[in-house]
Amino acid sequence: MPIPSERATMHISKTAIRTILATVLLIAASIITAFLYPHFSNILFHVPAKDVDISPHIVLIRILVILIVLLPIGMFVSLGLSSSLRFMHKYRYALGMSVIVLCVICNISGSSLGMWNFWLGNNMNHAVVFGTPRAIRSDEYVVGTAFSLSQYYSGYSYFNSLIGGTPSDMFIIKDSPVLDIAEVFRPFHWGYLLLGSSRGLAFYWSARIVVLFLSTYELFLLITKKTSSTLERTPRENNEGKILSLVGASLITFSPLVQWWFAVNSLPEMIIAISVSVVCMDRYLTATSTLRRIIYFSAITVCGGMFILSLYPAWQIPLFYILLILIIDVVRKHFRHIHIPPHDILWTLLIATIGIALLLHVAFESKETIMSTLSTEYPGRRHSTGGDLEWRSLFSGIGSIFLSVKNYVGTSNPTEASGFIDLFPIGIILFAINVFRTRRIRFRETSLLLLIILYITYQVVGLPLWFCQITLLTATTAKRMTAVVA
Repeated sequence: MPIPSERATMHISKTAIRTILATVLLIAASIITAFLYPHFSNILFHVPAKDVDISPHIVLIRILVILIVLLPIGMFVSLGLSSSLRFMHKYRYALGMSVIVLCVICNISGSSLGMWNFWLGNNMNHAVVFGTPRAIRSDEYVVGTAFSLSQYYSGYSYFNSLIGGTPSDMFIIKDSPVLDIAEVFRPFHWGYLLLGSSRGLAFYWSARIVVLFLSTYELFLLITKKTSSTLERTPRENNEGKILSLVGASLITFSPLVQWWFAVNSLPEMIIAISVSVVCMDRYLTATSTLRRIIYFSAITVCGGMFILSLYPAWQIPLFYILLILIIDVVRKHFRHIHIPPHDILWTLLIATIGIALLLHVAFESKETIMSTLSTEYPGRRHSTGGDLEWRSLFSGIGSIFLSVKNYVGTSNPTEASGFIDLFPIGIILFAINVFRTRRIRFRETSLLLLIILYITYQVVGLPLWFCQITLLTATTAKRMTAVVA
């Protein structure tokens, strides 16, 4: 039996000591920060210390949240950057699931339901762990969340008579949990159906943010991967790819635009659907077993239904062209090596048929709602050709990072002014430099750049009506296009 060397033993001891010290410091820092939070709340969120909830269970949750946020820092200190990245990458799904479970157990969500306390003359920061309810998010706490909670009292029916004088279509218009087979396309509603309203709301918020982060992380891993299978990545390149993917996923998931619009208009679902579809298409084309192909194409079908049923054309249409370019790029990459047996093709067609049948079921159940919506001025008869965005707005994304801690004094509101931290136009400049240095023009990057130029032209200059009608860009606006360009 081999005996560990003295050097190895010393190394293990040093690592163990660093881990213990880091753990103790993290716990201490979490406790201190949680108890000091009321004193900083006025500076950060304009919430007086006397209004901050300091109930024991809220303080405990506050400590846990801070500890989770600080854990990666502790891992970097005790294990080093490379080992920490390997650990978090290897166990990313288990870590994500743990976050969801913790949020569901503790009933943690990002809802601004506390505004109802304000309207009723009570402390709106009661049971608030961090931050403060936002009055501007009335689409969430007055409409979306309130309607979702009301579904409990109607048995999660497709049409709810509790909302107004006539039964309301909760599936199409309100994006609420419905006990229907088509809910397979809306997995983030399953928490309501299985866990009830309170924990269902926690699942809705936590699962979406975790899945959004993990799906975009996987997409960036795919994008940063070397295209040639003969080129093996060095450990340093692996770390660089993981770091770039981590940064990319963070910039999308925690961007001001995604967070301000998190519970409205299904933007997270659209991004998740695109990311998962592209990654699963890549794996579907390279899979060697029937079971794997069934799983991957089933995920693609669910994401397709999720994207279609997001029902916000102002973002769906321009995002669709990005999805199309990424899918074409994946197919191009594997085209010469694609070999799908006939029985796998039959499984694929069967899954696609089931998905189409479920969408037709929704169209039949909601046909009156759909026809009524198409007859409205907005979104039914919108015919935008763009051209009404000031060019300076293209550079405003990074400034929106402060909207959550500073009062917005512009002519709009923080939700409308929010954006991605895209550092425009640095990405385009770096692309041009890369093309000049490598003398290579790649399909994916070039196609996306041309699409960005087209979208910016639509925003700032405008495009002919006939072109917008053919491309369906009449359904979007110059302002909404900003999110897609970023």
